[in-house]
Amino acid sequence: MTGPPIPLAPVGHALTIRVVRGRRSAIVRVDGESGIDSADRLGRELLGLCERFPFVVVDCEGLTFLGSAGLAVLIRVAVDARERRHELRFVITKPAVLAVVRVSGADAVLSVFSSMNEALTD
Repeated sequence: MTGPPIPLAPVGHALTIRVVRGRRSAIVRVDGESGIDSADRLGRELLGLCERFPFVVVDCEGLTFLGSAGLAVLIRVAVDARERRHELRFVITKPAVLAVVRVSGADAVLSVFSSMNEALTD
């Protein structure tokens, strides 16, 4: 007996990326799911911003799913930013997304903040 296929990731909202650019900084709002289907697009966007701006904050408040491909992209971009001596900060408050970051040990690489205010002023 066969049933419907089981999705590898939650079926839900596609990833949307919105950017507010300043003179020396950018704030990025990420909403939806960052899995294998959207990780490359997210990586290209963040890498481009980190090349151009010395200070980037990624607001993950609207991120509902962070898969291994999405997490790998965040780590890669964070390492690249650090090598450029640029500041890349992540605002992560959703327990499910925060758990992925902490359980994986990625919080040792990512600069994670609990609010946008904290990320902008710390």
